[in-house]
Amino acid sequence: RNKAFESFKVQKEMSLGLSMDHLSKIFRVCGNDDQLSLRVEAGQETIFLAFEDEKAKTDKLAELKLMELEQEPLGIGDMDYDATIKMPCAEFQKMTRDLGQIGETVTIRVSKDSVRFSVTGDLGTVEIVQRPRNEGSDSGADRVTIDYRGSENVELSFQLRFLGLFAKAAPLCEQVQLSLSAGVPLRVHFDFEAESNGFLRFFLAPRVDDSSTQRQL
Repeated sequence: RNKAFESFKVQKEMSLGLSMDHLSKIFRVCGNDDQLSLRVEAGQETIFLAFEDEKAKTDKLAELKLMELEQEPLGIGDMDYDATIKMPCAEFQKMTRDLGQIGETVTIRVSKDSVRFSVTGDLGTVEIVQRPRNEGSDSGADRVTIDYRGSENVELSFQLRFLGLFAKAAPLCEQVQLSLSAGVPLRVHFDFEAESNGFLRFFLAPRVDDSSTQRQL
């Protein structure tokens, strides 16, 4: 959102296609204290990036080709989930990394008083249990909350490889929100420091047990 920028000017709404691989390579020239400016004009095939280091009196300029979008981005509307868990981003990132060493699939079970993350692999089974806690820093960064609205426990399985990729967004904010309902994709939500600045959301479809599906058919 515009509140996240020092200067924000958009004459009309537009969709931009960017290669994240190419963009990440360009950002390697960016320093921790650099100020970033983005500029794109309607009808142009490139986006301009400027990195300014006021202390070093250095400017770094880049021009990145835009990708042609074959279709409009698919919008996913808001919905009411049966369960929403809020937990520290650092714990979420460490958990996905640690469980990824054990197996490929994590099963998330949510009840009114706990959320369980379990993985089974060649080495055995590991389960991490998170319960609500209010103690921690004054900002609430260390809190764990479970907003449970379902009538039955929610249990879904997901590929850890993708959750590990999502967890790389952890430095954006202090807490991550995981929203689940039976039969719908998991929503992983990160705010840009504050909710008023905007957010980044990932959606991941649950894994389906082929053998169970065949038995049901």
